[in-house]
Amino acid sequence: YLFFKDAFKVLEPETVLLDNWHIEYLCNILQKETERIARKEPKTSDIVINIPPRSLKSKIVTIIWNAWIWTKYPYMKIISSSYGYDLSILHALDTRRLIESEWYQSLFGHMFKLESDQNVKSRFQNDKKGERRSTSVGGSITGEGADIAQVDDPTKVQESNSKLSLDTANEWWTKTMYSRLNDQEIGLRVVI
Repeated sequence: YLFFKDAFKVLEPETVLLDNWHIEYLCNILQKETERIARKEPKTSDIVINIPPRSLKSKIVTIIWNAWIWTKYPYMKIISSSYGYDLSILHALDTRRLIESEWYQSLFGHMFKLESDQNVKSRFQNDKKGERRSTSVGGSITGEGADIAQVDDPTKVQESNSKLSLDTANEWWTKTMYSRLNDQEIGLRVVI
């Protein structure tokens, strides 16, 4: 939670954070689950986050949590997705921008270094074997694995009542993304 508040200032220096109880609540759940994965303890469930738009859920989960994970567990692998490739890439860029920031590097730069030969918008790795991969709903991730698989907005808001859009997202989730965890009993799926 404290990391989130400082990281938010780095990513949004001109924006005043309107703190609310749900921010600390989500941060605590994500920290607890990350630490459980690191201890290799079985999970009791995956996570679905269903809160209104503009509640900072993407900033908390898809951007800042991904950067926080590597401050303690730089070996973890994350696959992140969204309904659109552009949005998925935007989230990845914000995560990488945070990692490369002077603030982050001054505190955690000794933990890992980004690999220069695998540091593109859709996929970056560090020298401790950690990886953050981005894709879109419907995109290919065959052969890829992760400790955490997350999807942030599996459908566009405008298409949330479209049977075709919902069926497409559900089919991709069940036939592709759902099986991407390296360890099905320990890894975590997060749907926003």
